[in-house]
Amino acid sequence: MANIKLVDQNPGKMLKITLVKAMLLLIVVGCIGKPNSHLEQAMESYQQGLDFQEVGGISKAEDAYLKAISLNPELAEAYAELGFIDHLRGKDNSAMKYLSQALSINPDLTTAYNYRGIIYYDVGDTTMALLNFTKAIQIDPEFSDAIYNRASTYLYMDDFESAENDMSELITIKSDVPRYFFERAQIRALNGDAVGSKLDLEQVFTLSEDPKLILESKLLLSTIREAED
Repeated sequence: MANIKLVDQNPGKMLKITLVKAMLLLIVVGCIGKPNSHLEQAMESYQQGLDFQEVGGISKAEDAYLKAISLNPELAEAYAELGFIDHLRGKDNSAMKYLSQALSINPDLTTAYNYRGIIYYDVGDTTMALLNFTKAIQIDPEFSDAIYNRASTYLYMDDFESAENDMSELITIKSDVPRYFFERAQIRALNGDAVGSKLDLEQVFTLSEDPKLILESKLLLSTIREAED
């Protein structure tokens, strides 16, 4: 079966709105009294965790998230990140507990649904993976990572039509990402749509400066042409 590698969310990028809301809250509090220093420190520790996680410092990120939770036990995003860290370590039971805790605090936390979907996918439960990715998308219809991961799940299940629909939706949202065109080209090729696949590869060659992606695209184009001969 074909497969696209699932992506985990870029927490620093996706949680900007959350951080902005938190800072606005602190400003409002500051207008009527002294800001809660624990909340400020919690957000600082949480941001440190994101920074460590972005460069692969998982242990330091974990310490920062735990500190953030000790300062603010209602910081749902920190529980979600701890859950994903535990998943990376193969501790899925613990990961699910953290994610459940995150969702008990914030039932609309798309990060947690995306991470939970990844865990279900990795253990082979595509039904639950789809449910969680879809839930994240229902909350945020432009949550690109969840859409991408759902497309990957559909592709793994050989549901080419649904996979292509999701990739097309991604391209509608972000039309300047060459990787999305490449993934849709693969799906279309697998589904027998050589013409559509080649059109997508033309977009990759136009948009991408990544030598690896360009090479992958050339190899796919060569395979398509060989199949047509």
